Amino acid sequence: MDLGIGWIGYFVVALLMAGLHFVFIKKGLEGMSAAMAVAIEAAVLLLIRLTVLDFKGLLSSMSSLSGAVWGRLLIFTVMMVVAWIAFYYSMQITYETAVAPFSMLVFPVVTITTAVIGRSLPSWQMIIILLLLIVGIFLMGFGREHKNKLWWIGAIGGALLYAAYEVISGIYPIKMSESILIAAQLLLIVIIAAIASVFMKHGDLKKLTVYHLLFIVLGALCLYFAPICYELALKGTSVDLLVKICFALWIFLNILGARIILKDKINNVCVAGLAMITIATIWRFFVK
Repeated sequence: MDLGIGWIGYFVVALLMAGLHFVFIKKGLEGMSAAMAVAIEAAVLLLIRLTVLDFKGLLSSMSSLSGAVWGRLLIFTVMMVVAWIAFYYSMQITYETAVAPFSMLVFPVVTITTAVIGRSLPSWQMIIILLLLIVGIFLMGFGREHKNKLWWIGAIGGALLYAAYEVISGIYPIKMSESILIAAQLLLIVIIAAIASVFMKHGDLKKLTVYHLLFIVLGALCLYFAPICYELALKGTSVDLLVKICFALWIFLNILGARIILKDKINNVCVAGLAMITIATIWRFFVK
């Protein structure tokens, strides 16, 4: 993909998409269940993947997988589906800017878990970074009143479950073409999430409209193209460290987007949490 907009253009697009992904999803969740949102988002991602993959070839590759590989693929996919449904449900019942930061909880959980498994202690700088990041995330989440007092279960649970998926899939990888693997997982996500949507209801939801569907599609496009544009920006610049740091601070664009589109405000406690996340994120790039 080459739009001829230069690395700055790709970087701006990547940052906007990364920051607005959850904002669009939150808007779409006003008209559908979390499970339906996951199914639609995965379906859009799968359709994009199939523009460069042959569907018959995908099915043929999947049918040739052994029982053991199928078992791992199914377990990994279920973990992903449950994690995302839980995360989106939390986002549905409370502030987007309170839940979105918990997606950043995956990094410290994976880092700590990997260190425990490998019996290696992170450097003292990394320990401080992880503590700052975790405390900052929790301040942004719990720094204000929530109508639904159980909102945090899906936010924390979803992040922990996704972190578990990252660790386990790293230990027991599925050896097959990455493009085929991603497409196979997306196909399974669509099926599993669609089945879950039959049983998952929400009494306060508005009637599903094209308007809500559009925002989920926009969220899916952000999720797909943000990393692609980010990689293109890195390839075209000599200040890659600056690009990496700025992209990692997508939370600022998220807060701005939520303020404009969702009328979501943050208080001083959340600002303190954001400051801790910012310090930890920048410092992380200078510590091995």
